[in-house]
Amino acid sequence: MDQKDIETLFDLFKEKQDTSVSQLDFDTLFCQRLVRATSAQEASIWEMGSDGRLTLQYGTNISSDEAQRFSLMPGEGISGAAVLSRKTVSVSDAWTDHQHSRHVDEAIQFRTRSMISAPILFKDRLYGVINILNHTTKDRFPVVWEGLMTAVGMLYAALLIHRGKKGDKFPLTKKITMAQPGKTIVVGVSRAIQDVLDLSMKAARSKVPVLIYGETGTGKELAARRIHENMDHSTGQFFSINCAAINETILESELFGHVKGAFSGASSNRKGKFVAASGGTLFLDEIGEMSLSCQVKILRALQEKKVMPVGSDTEVAFDARIIAATNTNLEQLIRKGKFRQDLYFRLCGLELHIPKLCDRRSDIPLLVDYFIQKGLFEKQVGMPHPLFPAISPPALDLLINYPWPGNIRQLEQAIFAALAICDNQVILVSDLPGWLTRPLHDRVPGNDSKSEPVQDIVAQSEKIRYVQALNDTCYEGTGRWNVSAAARLLNIPRKTLIYRIKKIQLSPYQTGTANR
Repeated sequence: MDQKDIETLFDLFKEKQDTSVSQLDFDTLFCQRLVRATSAQEASIWEMGSDGRLTLQYGTNISSDEAQRFSLMPGEGISGAAVLSRKTVSVSDAWTDHQHSRHVDEAIQFRTRSMISAPILFKDRLYGVINILNHTTKDRFPVVWEGLMTAVGMLYAALLIHRGKKGDKFPLTKKITMAQPGKTIVVGVSRAIQDVLDLSMKAARSKVPVLIYGETGTGKELAARRIHENMDHSTGQFFSINCAAINETILESELFGHVKGAFSGASSNRKGKFVAASGGTLFLDEIGEMSLSCQVKILRALQEKKVMPVGSDTEVAFDARIIAATNTNLEQLIRKGKFRQDLYFRLCGLELHIPKLCDRRSDIPLLVDYFIQKGLFEKQVGMPHPLFPAISPPALDLLINYPWPGNIRQLEQAIFAALAICDNQVILVSDLPGWLTRPLHDRVPGNDSKSEPVQDIVAQSEKIRYVQALNDTCYEGTGRWNVSAAARLLNIPRKTLIYRIKKIQLSPYQTGTANR
């Protein structure tokens, strides 16, 4: 690391900025100096749009014209994690890291190894991220550059403010609308959810039916919306109907429509969801709860691409993409005679399996931050102070290790409840709902009355997880724990890992290192 190159980089921001110089020319010079100062192979700048999507603005290994075709969805990849957390993220081997999104690498035939992604953030304004890629030594970037890149991101943001860029302001009374076209947000950097997002993007390329499996509350409809929003040449809307929430007669009217006088209360003609979704997407949620008689009519509609409105003798054509979802095993229902096999074959062109929250625990810190913002932006709760509260390590600890039978939906309500009673700048364990700390048999029907308290289960699961991470990252030949490396592997701050190791009494332990 050459001190002169570092000074040359930071001198760029000390110089009086000539606003007549194009942003592209400045970015070219900036990235050249950044690469030289950090001993990186490449550098890139990603700009965040109002919908949270990151677009590649400049890259040292790609032309400016080609850069514009690359984008990341909200929360996608390591850059998305830096935006959501508004903190600098550093990894030693991005290609094997669960956070990394490979599609840009694959498109330009480049393999990202070591990487630091720093948010372009100044006070309450967020613009995107700056990345440095692949240290020339083929090792990870020195730890000092995590702090320096944070400073670089702040200086770059201040420059954009000087140039009159508004950016995305935090905090604002800005409403985050989860269901607006092009703005569906799926928060997560775990490999499990990134695989789902990648398959969703591929599913959007065609009109092949998609069948989404997942427990209640995992986000099946969000995945369906992501497919719809990324479909080529989609001109229609997204319609959703829960097949388990309404009775058979009303369901038939909702799906196929009805004519005036078809039944009591039918005072006018009405399009069904199949026809209304033409050119767009019809999402059939909980398809496994549909009656057999209704399944027959759905099957015929899919085969003929026509529906018969209730009370009519004339069929109406439709052209909608069909996405179905279920929280049950349809093949088991087929064996029991409760679901038609021929309908199953019509629906299962592509299958997406949405992971349970307990299978993607590394996403919980990001989800907590997101739900805190969402709760305040959407005014779900009122806060006695103007700034976003943080989550205390013990509270986050409990959330990460809770089993979450209700998945993401349950986590969202837990955060909203905590916000409603939090009187400080930090959410404490005492602010979280009481059911989080009650014994398991008090909240899960059918469990043995002698079930262990959640605190005991948390400690046991933590020990397994943390010891594995510490052992996997220990210093070669010494057997000593590398706490910093283990914290990065677990995707948690080093201080948090130290706190948790002490809390669950892993020993022998000394600050910084410990023997296995």
